[in-house]
Amino acid sequence: LIAAGIIDLGEKSSAGIVNFYSPDHKKYSLGKALMVKKMMLSKELGMDFYYPGYIAYGFSKFDYKLFL
Repeated sequence: LIAAGIIDLGEKSSAGIVNFYSPDHKKYSLGKALMVKKMMLSKELGMDFYYPGYIAYGFSKFDYKLFL
């Protein structure tokens, strides 16, 4: 196992709570891949919305989520 994530499923929306991955595999953008996977799962389950978790404007640590 090199990556995993937690998703919270509601009735009509879902939220990506956290992702974690092996630092040895950082170059593969596994956090982004897990976000896309969670978004696709949410769509397959008929969710109206997917929230990628916290975004803090002006704090570049969360900027990777903006690609969605």
